[in-house]
Amino acid sequence: MDRMNVETAQRNIDEFEFMLSFGMGVERACIRVNRAPRSILRYYAALKLPAPGGLAGLDRSGTRKASS
Repeated sequence: MDRMNVETAQRNIDEFEFMLSFGMGVERACIRVNRAPRSILRYYAALKLPAPGGLAGLDRSGTRKASS
């Protein structure tokens, strides 16, 4: 990932986490930052960061993982 993309990804994650800090749900926070859940997941993966709790249960398509 080049420097500009890293900065953009970090800015999007910061904005997303700021929304979560107000107790906003994951879906609502994604809407507020105008990013799909799968995009937010990709940012976390690209920066090798652990996804927050609400996103941890999503697969790469942004849908809930089937429970086994």
